[in-house]
Amino acid sequence: MTRPTRILQVVKSLDRGGAEVLLSEVLKRTDRERYHVAFAYFSPAHDFMVPALEAQGAEVFCLQARNQAAMFARTRRLAKLARDWRADLLHAHLPLAGAVTRMAGRMVGVPVVYTEHNLFDRYHSLTRRASRLTWRHQREVIAVSGEVAKSLEALGGRVPVTVVRNAVNIDDFQLDRAGAERVRAELGVSADTPIVGTVAVFREAKRLDRWIEVARRVHSRRPEVRFVLVGYGPLDDQVRGWVREAGLDGVVHLAGAQSDVRPWMSAFDIYMMSSDFEGLPVALLEAMATGVPVVTTAVGGIPEVVLDGEVGVLVASGDGSAEGLEQGIERLLADPASRRAQGLRARQVVEERFGMERMVREIGEVYERALGRG
Repeated sequence: MTRPTRILQVVKSLDRGGAEVLLSEVLKRTDRERYHVAFAYFSPAHDFMVPALEAQGAEVFCLQARNQAAMFARTRRLAKLARDWRADLLHAHLPLAGAVTRMAGRMVGVPVVYTEHNLFDRYHSLTRRASRLTWRHQREVIAVSGEVAKSLEALGGRVPVTVVRNAVNIDDFQLDRAGAERVRAELGVSADTPIVGTVAVFREAKRLDRWIEVARRVHSRRPEVRFVLVGYGPLDDQVRGWVREAGLDGVVHLAGAQSDVRPWMSAFDIYMMSSDFEGLPVALLEAMATGVPVVTTAVGGIPEVVLDGEVGVLVASGDGSAEGLEQGIERLLADPASRRAQGLRARQVVEERFGMERMVREIGEVYERALGRG
């Protein structure tokens, strides 16, 4: 019997971000007779997803790099891991891990596949330079949206780029009425209190300062509305300060990291995103699968998913976006029937176009080409 192809996934951290959640979800649907998958990550302080991966029987290796410079210093360690683990293919995610993986793969002669999750031109200039210098040392590139693929054109066409749009587990992410009731009880609000929420890693790109400003504007007109931020990240302290400065203590609830976000999604009446840039956010797909209409900035691959006026409201990013997001929320709050209809349509869109089985199949096709078998 032919042994399974050994795939080593390489990522900077294993926090609960969109890319990291997808690693676990794809693993659940991977044909174990065809592929044997392990994971390597660099940052020991960011290991939120490790238990979920190990619970599925995957080996997880930490390369012990506490900063970006240390990541590059671990190139030989990653190359040794790839050789000792007998990897047939390395699959890297996000630019710094991608650059290190391409160098390691070249050292040991193991082909590399890379997934880009964000718009390339939004990265720091040094990050872009590291990508450019190593770009040719890979077989295939996956872009999570058409806009992400377009942003990679500046790197030239020497490596084929395939769009494999992000996906969501539509069986897991559906309306959980009992979970929603528990969340509302925890918040101390009634069943008919409108809740606007989001799930995010607290990073600059998410523009949570803008999100909180929108909450302040909406609350000034509709004091009954409550807001929920689920997540954590480098901007934890700043986010708490922004809430206090806006006078929204008791109005904006900071739920922290949640191992299961489904009850929270189910409690939301509207899902709001205020990002300046995105690839194709997994949490957005999860909210839509739960049947929640969205109000979001039209950045990255989001317009490829969100049909304005059909599953929610799209708002141009930049100056004036806070006002646009406020108006979008007001529009949905003022018309509950339309809001519910758009939530149902959001679920339908995800079922039709963003299921996990499609994503797993398309990634497998990329692997086979990279291995010279496609």
